[in-house]
Formats: sequence, structure tokens, C-alpha cells
Amino acid sequence: MITVSVIVPVYNKRDYLQQSIDHILAQDLPDKEVILVDDASTDGSGELCEKLYGGRTDVRIFHQVRNGGAGRARNIGIHVARGQYVAFVDADDIIQPGYLQRLYETAIQQNADVVAESGPFVKEPTPFPETFAERCHLIWTFRYYTSACYKVYRTSFLREHYIEFHPFTFLEDVMFGIETFLCAGGVTQLPGVRYAVVKTPESITRGNLLAKCAAYMDSILRACSELDAMLARLPQAQGQTEARESLFLCLMRLSVENHFREAAKQHSLAEIHTVIAPVLKKELGPHALYVQTLLDWCMCVK
Repeated sequence: MITVSVIVPVYNKRDYLQQSIDHILAQDLPDKEVILVDDASTDGSGELCEKLYGGRTDVRIFHQVRNGGAGRARNIGIHVARGQYVAFVDADDIIQPGYLQRLYETAIQQNADVVAESGPFVKEPTPFPETFAERCHLIWTFRYYTSACYKVYRTSFLREHYIEFHPFTFLEDVMFGIETFLCAGGVTQLPGVRYAVVKTPESITRGNLLAKCAAYMDSILRACSELDAMLARLPQAQGQTEARESLFLCLMRLSVENHFREAAKQHSLAEIHTVIAPVLKKELGPHALYVQTLLDWCMCVK
């Protein structure tokens, strides 16, 4: 029986992937498998995966013909996973010793759908509150990490609820984190963090931020639409107007703080307007200017 399937989307990470994957393989947890999904890399990452790990029985490698993004690569991993639980690790990040074992063992002990690292917010393994409003509050106050990483998920839970990553360029992992948290039966939080994010220049959330503004704006609008559709399907969300609104505000807050405010440090508002105006006009029509004004205010005010 395979305990955890660790899914790693790989796209042009040749300089980092061996360190990342070796740390996964060095984990003490027995009977794990590593699923590498090469997302049509152009720097030789796919070939390096085959060279380093192609002969191992605990590593499975899949190659995409066309680049489809990290979300699509992770979805492939979910579909082929054989483990009781799945975990996601980016190909340039590092998991510290004991990371998988404590997440998996807690999941088994608590019979949890999701087990998540919490940083400083708890001192011992703690079940999350059951009510929809309380979980929304934890998301809004950033006391629950909405990243797809830092967690293990029961594989059958994801499949039974048809939870996958949406095809956005940005925010796809945030939406996955929100949806799994709100839909899961049992969720347990662990103290501390043993997942280390390595900030590389090639990351999708760094580099030329102005060039990414249009795709980011499009992702925000699509994420809000998908969030609205998801909430409409959840019985526990009905009548919870304030809690529901906090989730949309959370998406806006993350977008401003993680992307647009940083872009505004490097470029004028006029430059940003030029890039995102076509997206806003296409999706929002006469309301585009109103949304643009609000975004300007958020970028300029802490």
C-alpha cells in the first residue's frame, strides 16, 4: 500500500529539481511514491528527470507534449496517484526531514481529509472548526495557508468531490486551497513549517511583473467566477453572506499584496492601466473604470 503520492510539477527547473526531489526521496516515510510531471520543459528538465530517476520503482515520470501550467500538471498527478494521500511539492522547493511522516501519521490518527502546517498559529495538533463561517474567517485572516503545498490531502476525498486545479495562470493553488478547506470533513492543523519555499528568479510570481499584469487580472476575474460557482454548490455556504464576501475580499487582498502593489513599485499606474484595461473592459464593460479606481487605491494605500 502506498502511503503518500508526492506530486511535483516540473517546468524549466533543471538547476533546482535534483535538490528538491532528493529531499523528497530522503524522507523517512515508507512506501511513498514521487510523481514527476514534466510540463513540456525546454531547458532539459524532462531529460534530467529520466536520467536521474528513470530507473527507480518509487518514481513515476510523465511528460506533457504542450505546456499547460502547474495546475494542469498537478491534476495529472492526482489522476494517476496510488497513495492514500497526496502532497504537492514545487520543483524548486525543499521539504525538511520528517515533513511527510508527521503529516501522514497525523492524517491517519485523526482520520483527516486534510492535514496542514500552520506556522505559529497552534502549539499542538489542532482540529479546525467545523462551521463554514469560522473556516472563512481563518482564510480571511491568513491563519490558514491557502497554498496547495504545506499539506497532505486524502486522495479519495479529492476524487469524490471532483476537486482539481482550475486552469488559471495565477491563483489556481489559492482556489484549490480554499475549496479543499471548505469541503473537507476533518482538517487538522500542525504547528510550525517544514516546507521551505526557494525564491528563484524564474518563479511565475516574480520577474517582469508588468508583463504578467494582464494574465493576473484575468486570473482574478476567473477565480472570482469559479469561487461564486463553488459556493453556490455548498449547502453550508447558503445564507452566509458575510462569510462568503470575506472569501472574495481575500482573493483581492492576496492579488494586491502579492502582485499589483509590487508592480506599482516598479512601474507607473498609467503603465499598469495600459496593460490591464483591455481585460477589464472585456469582462466588466461599463464597470471597468470603477474596478480600476479601486485597484489604484489599493495599490497606493497600505
